[in-house]
Amino acid sequence: MELYLFRHGIAADRTEYTKDADRPLTPEGTARTNLVAQRLHQLGITFDGILSSPLVRARQTADILTAAHLGPQPQIFSALAPGGSLGGFLPWLAHWEAPPEARLVLVGHQPDLGEWAAAIAFGHSNNGNNLILKKAGIIGIRSGAARIQAHTDNQLFLLTSPKWLLP
Repeated sequence: MELYLFRHGIAADRTEYTKDADRPLTPEGTARTNLVAQRLHQLGITFDGILSSPLVRARQTADILTAAHLGPQPQIFSALAPGGSLGGFLPWLAHWEAPPEARLVLVGHQPDLGEWAAAIAFGHSNNGNNLILKKAGIIGIRSGAARIQAHTDNQLFLLTSPKWLLP
């Protein structure tokens, strides 16, 4: 199985919204995320499932992935909200009905995605010294097992910022 972690695109400034959860993508964030999604499509990367944080900017990012024909309609997953726990995701993954070669993308936030990726790929996270994922960046982790689990033999095979995917 392959697990991808995708950080939301550039969002509106925090000072413009009373609730952080309501901040949408900026026009630049939307455009850049669209370009990244189109490039992933050109590279043949598609997903069998898309899980998204409930925050507006993450949902918009997940919708862009769907619109680019990278995967099905996103499912909202509360564990992907800021401060969410990898422990809240792994039980869901263990019961996900998909073939062993499935690809799943999680759309969420830093520093959580970097911490989750470090825990899954390396078996630990380092209290802030984890993988850094730029906005509209992507991490890919592969497992030879039917399902990825933390603290097992997983391979980090992709960690890139948007600038390396864009023309």
